Amino acid sequence: MRPPGPRSASVAALPLALALAALVAAPAPAAAYDAVLTYQVRLGGFDVAEGEFALDLPEGIGDGAYRLRSSVVAGGLLGTFTAFTSESGTTGRLDEGSAAPQAFRSDSTWRGEARLAAVTWPPEAGSAAPQAVVQPPPEADERDPIPPRLTEGSIDPLSAVLHLVAAVARDGSVDRPVTVYDGRRLYRLSVDALAETDVEAAAFRGAGWRADVRYETLGGTSRKWKNNRREVAADVLLAPGDAFGLDVPVPLRVTVPTPGLGALVVELTAARPGGV
Repeated sequence: MRPPGPRSASVAALPLALALAALVAAPAPAAAYDAVLTYQVRLGGFDVAEGEFALDLPEGIGDGAYRLRSSVVAGGLLGTFTAFTSESGTTGRLDEGSAAPQAFRSDSTWRGEARLAAVTWPPEAGSAAPQAVVQPPPEADERDPIPPRLTEGSIDPLSAVLHLVAAVARDGSVDRPVTVYDGRRLYRLSVDALAETDVEAAAFRGAGWRADVRYETLGGTSRKWKNNRREVAADVLLAPGDAFGLDVPVPLRVTVPTPGLGALVVELTAARPGGV
């Protein structure tokens, strides 16, 4: 393997920022990952969480199996007010550059409540809707249920990150959006603009890419939050993967404006070989 304000104002931004920056759930086999990336999450200039993202990818980003896992733990100002943890993992295969997940699982705690979402996809991508087990269920969670037919052809949030950065590595562009399903929410990620440019963040400085990414809610809206934004934009910086021993570009910084709270920023701070 290779070495290396109101809460409602920000709640719509969190899924996009954590997903894109690759914010374990499903028990992982005792095998090394290619790399583990560490991210710091800030809101309005304050540290609110830390996250890790581990990748195990096919050599040369060719066809083959992949494993991804992520974890996020509230800290700083957010950790003072609530205990939040999130652990997620997915397995799947890359097929002609497209990510086809097999199983995704997310375990989290929010204000002492344990939450679970587990999604499995049929063997033939796009052939049928994935199957989801979610606790608490949509009705108890005050969340609009998602008709299964709308989830056909979807992929999970971690696979979506891989799918998008693999497209950049393969074609230097992202020409079509992806539909993302995490068991609770259904949304669309699309890249409106991608350009080569010099980028700078805590873990890297040099030539990379800047992308404008849109998160558009398609289903699973929570009725708990007023003023949920159905569309959120993010400014994303990408670094070349070879700077971290990877064959795909690495999300370096994700910035999402949040009305009244300042920017939500997820920034890469460190990278290391994956270990076990």
